[in-house]
Amino acid sequence: MKVRFDHAEYPTERIAKSVARILEGTQLCSMATVYQGNISHINAAYFCYDDRLDIYFVSQLSSTHVQNIETNPSMAVSIFDTHQPWDDWKAGLQFFGTSRATDKPEFKHGSELYKERFPDYKKWLHSLGRAVASSVVPPFYLFIPTRVKILDEEDFGEETYVDAAIKHDKE
Repeated sequence: MKVRFDHAEYPTERIAKSVARILEGTQLCSMATVYQGNISHINAAYFCYDDRLDIYFVSQLSSTHVQNIETNPSMAVSIFDTHQPWDDWKAGLQFFGTSRATDKPEFKHGSELYKERFPDYKKWLHSLGRAVASSVVPPFYLFIPTRVKILDEEDFGEETYVDAAIKHDKE
């Protein structure tokens, strides 16, 4: 990963390993945004990510969360496997940061990651043809986390939450 995790007790490598394992095991996330007047909104979305922990998702311009992002980029994302048994080790991530529409290079990068993670998306795009796809495919959005709260009981212990700042390394 091209990020560092700022935590007093746990080294970056250990946190990165936990975060990567949880991200790899889940394809769906919950995203919380804020309406005007500080009213919360939540939705679910399929996501992909890169080694900088940039999280990409596809959404319609008319969706409530996209409208919220346009006026207030603050966002929280929760990622966890919904099939975890109640009486077993728990694992999940809560990310906090900002979101925005992708620019052209980010769109291309996000699209390639999404196609790799979701082969059926790639098949669907090819079935549309290039001319139709350019008018049908919704835009990609980018979520850039600055903080993560990790619950990984198998690694860090029962009911241990690891809250760390995310520092992006220079490329």
